[in-house]
Amino acid sequence: MSARGKGWLLTAVLAAVIAAVLGRAEPARADVFIFVLDVSGSMLAADVDTAGTTRWDAMMEAVRDLIDLFPSGSQIGIAQLESDTMVILTLTTSKTDALAALANVDSASGGTATGPGIRTGLSLIAGNISGDKRIILITDGVPNVSGTGATPTQDAIDAAT
Repeated sequence: MSARGKGWLLTAVLAAVIAAVLGRAEPARADVFIFVLDVSGSMLAADVDTAGTTRWDAMMEAVRDLIDLFPSGSQIGIAQLESDTMVILTLTTSKTDALAALANVDSASGGTATGPGIRTGLSLIAGNISGDKRIILITDGVPNVSGTGATPTQDAIDAAT
């Protein structure tokens, strides 16, 4: 897939997530949303639009928009992945805290450790947490760092299943 295609794919995935959150037939209720954000070096590519918006900037804007759309009382957590992973925000019901925590997300560098990123997201929802739980993985690329010794792609598949 071309770099241009990756930018459009990121946009399409984010649009699908927004539609899923907004398109509920039932009244909105509090759920658990974990963002796992790709901050690898490829996120610096400025190919999302003709204005030169980077993938990282588009991702961060979309995350802010989604947080604003979540029902009150939703629990929100944030993790990042690159060559390694890090928890940015443990679960909170404060949209204000979640939005402020985005300032702690590292700028783009390193590889794409998708499997470890998914595992970090899962660790945030381990235990007895009520509500539907969703991990929202936002990435532009193919995994290229493994956390288990398996191929990076197999590691990501194993982590997600």
